[in-house]
Parts: sequence; structure tokens; C-alpha cells
Amino acid sequence: MNDLDPVFVSTVRDVFARLAASADLSPVDRWQQLDDIGLARLLAPASSGGSEAGWREVAVVLETAARQSVTTGIVGSDVLAGWLLRRAGLSDDAVLRGAGLIDDAGREIAVERVDGAESVVTLAKLGEEWTVSAAHQGDAEVDAHTGELFMLRGALCRSIQVAGALAEINNITTEHVTTRTQFGRPLAKFQALQQVLADSAAQTALTAATVDAAVATADAYEAGATALERLRFDVAVARSCAGHAASTVVRNAHQTLGAIGTTVEHRLHRYTMPALSWCAEFGSTQHWDDVVAQEAERVGADGLWELIVG
Repeated sequence: MNDLDPVFVSTVRDVFARLAASADLSPVDRWQQLDDIGLARLLAPASSGGSEAGWREVAVVLETAARQSVTTGIVGSDVLAGWLLRRAGLSDDAVLRGAGLIDDAGREIAVERVDGAESVVTLAKLGEEWTVSAAHQGDAEVDAHTGELFMLRGALCRSIQVAGALAEINNITTEHVTTRTQFGRPLAKFQALQQVLADSAAQTALTAATVDAAVATADAYEAGATALERLRFDVAVARSCAGHAASTVVRNAHQTLGAIGTTVEHRLHRYTMPALSWCAEFGSTQHWDDVVAQEAERVGADGLWELIVG
């Protein structure tokens, strides 16, 4: 995503730095500020007041928000609820919403709860039919791929957010070991800690690379330039890598910082706790491991290399 407009990237960073410093803002006020400058509804068309941007712009916003520990409501309202409404031919206006996926037994499969949301848009499976329900708009049927796409979109968002959190966790850990001393020398001079840092850095870099690939595929899919199978595999790989990396990086960070990293006053938990929570949403890490394996089995030995390199 290095070819994105640097002004856009810089603006996003400045906006979220200010939001991080405004802890007294309510979730609705925060979302409204983002909407006023065109960051809350990036995927929505201009005809409904959106920015008509793509997944790469969404990725920059979600990653930056995660690194600043700022909640936005964007995943629920724009990426999921707004998309569902447009897919169902319903009105998608500038309202803060949550979104949920419900199976044919009435159980919640995946839900994006948004603080301060005016309503929740639900996607429910009724027999063989998928139905979108929205307050004051009624119900509308959608095609059979909508349920899977809902999960893929949610999982991709979580992968992006985890990637941002892991990058910040590594920054905190590196700062700690370079500024703290033990036995007269910085902690970073101890070989055991160097190995821990290298392990976390490698896992974080792997996550970032797979997330970048999945984001590019999502844009290509939206443009009709690639198939659902490609999107499924790339998102599954990103989400699988993010899940495994989170376990390693969070463990290494808390082992390195010790008790201080668990205190309310320290900022580490503002990233480690969300990272682990995100890995339990829109499918477990095991679920996405299984999807990767299923896709590899589907293409067989002859198609495996092409599946990996795209």
C-alpha cells in the first residue's frame, strides 16, 4: 500500500492522533467527526454521501485506529452494515450502525456491536435463503454468497486491526528493552531477549505481508478482476497468520515487560487485549487454518503453487 497518496496517509495519522488525545469524545461524536471528513464511510458511493474509496484506504484507517487504540464503528457501519444495505437494494444513509450474521437456528455467528449505534443490520439464513433486515426498511433477499462474503469482510478487517496492534506492541516492547537496564546493561543486550524480539518482529512482518496481499485481492474482487476463491484463500491466509502471530507477539511482550505490562497505567494492555479479542471474532484461527487447508486440497498438487503465488 506504499503507492497510496501520502497526503491521505498523513491526514489519517493526524486525525487519529487527535482522536486518541480526546478521550472524552463519545463513540457517536467520534464517528461523526470521521464522517465529516470522509473517513467513516469510505466504501459507500458518493451518491449516498460516501467517499467511494477502496479497501486499501479502509486498511490505512483501520490499522491507524488500532495503533492509536481508537474505536471507530467503521467496521460495523461501513464495511458490513452499509455494504449489506446496498447489496439488498436498501437505503444506506449516514447512520452509525452495527451488523450481525445469524444462522437458520437463530444463533449469532458473527456480530459487530457498535457503541452508540442507532440500529443493527442483520443478515439471516432462513432455509436456503439469505435475508437482510434493517430497522424502518423491512427485509430484502440477497444472493447465496452474501453470508460467506460477510465473514470474509469481517475477517479481513480483523486481520488489518491485529496487524496494527502487533506493530504497536513491538514498538512498546522494543522501547522497553532499549531503555531499561539490568546488571548494568540494557535489556536489549541479552541474547535471549534479542531472540524474543526477532521472533515477534518476524511474525508481525509476516502478518503485514499477508494482510497487504488480502487487501489488494479484496480491491480486485470488488472490481470484478478476481474470483471468490482467490479472495477466500488470501483472506484465510491473512487471518490465519494474524491469529498465530498474535499469540506469539502478545506472549513475548508480556514476558518481556513482566508485571508492569499488566498494570492499568501501562499502555501495553490497550493493544494486547484487543488483539486477542479480535482473533476470536469472525471465525477462530482454527477455522481459518481449516479454510486454508481446504482451499489447498481443492486445487490439488498441480494447482498449489499457483494458489500460493496468485
